[in-house]
Amino acid sequence: SLNYVNDVSSVSTFAHEMGHAIHSYYSNKKQDYIYASYPIFLAEIASTVNEILLSEYLINNASDDEKIIYICEFLEKARATIYRQVMFSEFESICYDKYDNNIPLTKDELCNTYYELNKKYFGKSAISDEEIKYEWARIPHFYTPFYVYKYATGFTCALIIASKLLKGEEGFKEKYIEFLSSGCSDYPLEIIKKL
Repeated sequence: SLNYVNDVSSVSTFAHEMGHAIHSYYSNKKQDYIYASYPIFLAEIASTVNEILLSEYLINNASDDEKIIYICEFLEKARATIYRQVMFSEFESICYDKYDNNIPLTKDELCNTYYELNKKYFGKSAISDEEIKYEWARIPHFYTPFYVYKYATGFTCALIIASKLLKGEEGFKEKYIEFLSSGCSDYPLEIIKKL
């Protein structure tokens, strides 16, 4: 990648993208072409497993001062991936409801809706800068309806998977590789259930 600068952020991005690559490798290897492409619902699981494994490694191999940084980074990732993505999904839901009820989705309507959601999610203890109301416009995932919640579900699944891998649960690594090899050979929830 041309933007790799040999820092922890770049290594994390590399781990994330390698998760997608490994997922694709196993799916392409095991499935016929028509079933090899895994659905978006599963797409962020392997990539996030890798990020969690990297975080665990960094925390366990850091000095005390660095450990604090890596723990804070992990907690921020969890907040941004679970809490914030659910807020994004609620924003989408509200906008679709407004559309269904013939409420024009003007710039002001979208901005005010997003701003009020930020205040609701972050509460009175956080300062909601008024400029945050424009953030919705820079999130390209909104072009694919309800893509954002898949980050939250993917991260939640990845926490469980990484935990089982780190504990060395007997037979789980093989089950995980089978998951990575499943492509779209079954419904996404069925693939997760098998894991």
